[in-house]
Amino acid sequence: MTQVFKMGPRLGNYTTLLMSTGLTFGTISALFGLTNNIIDQAQYTILVTVVIGSAVVPTVIAQSFFNPTPDDIARFDRLVLGETSSVNAVLVVR
Repeated sequence: MTQVFKMGPRLGNYTTLLMSTGLTFGTISALFGLTNNIIDQAQYTILVTVVIGSAVVPTVIAQSFFNPTPDDIARFDRLVLGETSSVNAVLVVR
């Protein structure tokens, strides 16, 4: 999907890693199991901890290795939006 939006490899990997978490589905599924007595409180705690951990790991990897530069974001804006957004102005100034 990132190629459809003409993102470069760095920005594409960053976006993919941030979107790869199952945080919402995992927590809702665990809560469903708890409220319907499919799992107990201890199992729920373990499941939610694992779900949160599985969201943190890709985010740390994305921020550490694929964090887009202001140039990456500006290039993306020019390709897709045809303009520089106000978000880029803030990023470039800093």
